[in-house]
Amino acid sequence: MSDIYVKGWLKGQDKKQKTDVHYRSLNGEGNFNWRYIFPFKYLPAEEVMVIKKKEHFFSLDKHEEKYPVTFVAQIWDNDIFTPDDFLGLLELNLNFMPKANKFPKSVTLDDLPDNEKGKPVPMVSLFDQKN
Repeated sequence: MSDIYVKGWLKGQDKKQKTDVHYRSLNGEGNFNWRYIFPFKYLPAEEVMVIKKKEHFFSLDKHEEKYPVTFVAQIWDNDIFTPDDFLGLLELNLNFMPKANKFPKSVTLDDLPDNEKGKPVPMVSLFDQKN
């Protein structure tokens, strides 16, 4: 039995966000209705996000750093008396995501890309704008 929660952040940003805890998850399944909000500046031509940071603690000016837009999610088991247990990790490149299916009930794991079999899957960027 696990009490699961998810930590999420964008690579390059220091601020991590955390969901609420789903207590007594018998099979490790939790339905999270949680919204992460990460403000950042995006450069469409370079497909990177720009973050302004200080180089050192005593620096007065901020400099810009460019990072690929990658969302990281870690799944944890919440424990009261011992340190929390790490359960899993997922990294998503938001510029290279599998295209969504119009009918969710027809989606299977076979719809994901498979590099060993060379099976192509249509990919899309979450930042592409419709015309």
